[in-house]
Amino acid sequence: MKAAIGRVLRLPRVLFALGEGSNALTLVLFALLARFLGVGPYGSFMALTAVSGILSEFIQLGFSSLITRTVAQDRRLAWVEVRRALRYQSLMCIPVLIILIGYMKLAHFPAELYLPGLLIGLSLCFRSMKMTLRGVCRGLGDFGIETLFLWVERGVLLVLGVGAVMASRDLLTLALVFFVVRALDFLAFLAVIWIRVDGRGTRHLVSSTTLGSMVSFAISGLMTSMYYQIDTAMLPMLSTTYDAGIYGALYRFVDLIQVLPRVILVAGFPALVVLWKADTGGFGETFVQLRRFLTFLGLPALLLIILFSGRILALAFGEEYRVGATALVNLLVAMLFAFHSMLLSQVLKASEHEAGLARVLVTTVLFNIGLNILLMPAHGFSGAALAMLVTEVVYYLLLVERIYRAKILRVPAAGFVEAAALVLIVATAWGTSRVPSPWREAATAAACLCIMAMTRPSLIRLKA
Repeated sequence: MKAAIGRVLRLPRVLFALGEGSNALTLVLFALLARFLGVGPYGSFMALTAVSGILSEFIQLGFSSLITRTVAQDRRLAWVEVRRALRYQSLMCIPVLIILIGYMKLAHFPAELYLPGLLIGLSLCFRSMKMTLRGVCRGLGDFGIETLFLWVERGVLLVLGVGAVMASRDLLTLALVFFVVRALDFLAFLAVIWIRVDGRGTRHLVSSTTLGSMVSFAISGLMTSMYYQIDTAMLPMLSTTYDAGIYGALYRFVDLIQVLPRVILVAGFPALVVLWKADTGGFGETFVQLRRFLTFLGLPALLLIILFSGRILALAFGEEYRVGATALVNLLVAMLFAFHSMLLSQVLKASEHEAGLARVLVTTVLFNIGLNILLMPAHGFSGAALAMLVTEVVYYLLLVERIYRAKILRVPAAGFVEAAALVLIVATAWGTSRVPSPWREAATAAACLCIMAMTRPSLIRLKA
């Protein structure tokens, strides 16, 4: 039995899922920070983190995805690619920090937040370079090292970050902890990669990565990062840091829920790549099974948080965050579309239509920014959540249009099960404020079980 458990835990999919599970530590960390800092300072911290996260894509430059592909093709090039990537990424840190200072001036941050902001930015520079090392691990098929360093970083940040805030109650100490922990974590990870790939013996080889492929990956990564973090970054400029704090708390649940589709698609993507070349009929069938699998796994999690949104917010972040319950419901309805948009984006990548995906992402980001400008000044965090819901629907429809125009799929992008799940999600969201709790929860549970029963045959075929 112990040997069988050990074999299961060493499976790449299981190791990847364990690594993604460390996001739970991040949720706990940010929930505790929200309690100890208060809504206003927490909003400033979240805005700085969001802007730094967007800017960090300029540092990543698409290297993490490129290195995964290159190392999978030729393991000997691992250290050559790492050295080249880190050289470019180190140079990009300087302009990124200058842009971060400009953002703090534009958002009218007080002068005492400039140093914490720069430390948070530097910590995310190290996290971006760590993504390159994670790409090497994936190319080598060594998910164990990646998982270990994810848990170490997030676990140490949880302990030291909360301890620092409890002791000092200011952002400077917290930012210093983030900077030191991520810098040391990156250096330790780099040393492990050096030993793992025999850096000394392979440094004479020449990189095979082209500038064109790097740019295309970088644009897609930047647009994705902007899409999911631009709301929090814009709130201090168009509304208040209070709104940024409430919205930052809501978005922690979005981050955690998005682990589900990532875990599923990390296993499904290679199958789609192979089937696109070998069996287009099997490609469409696998897409349908993955689509239903996403519905099956995502629906209970989304419904649970929708039904108890106010209580969950108060329990995790404190009573002052309960006002965001309605906005959280809007974000969770948006996530049902987001789950399937993630699958459709993987379909475009597997079928070698990355350029079409990049165009869709640029259009979606611009639409989201425009909607935020219209809604945030009057409605704050509620406007940001509504903008995200509308944008997710538009993003999904644009992906469907792109896939059908390119004639990639011969099956519907959504079926009866997905339509029923959408109706159930919307009905539950509407019922949270209008239907007595016991009846609402009983009806939702019964409908959820019916959808799971309809999905079960597809899950059995997908497992086969």
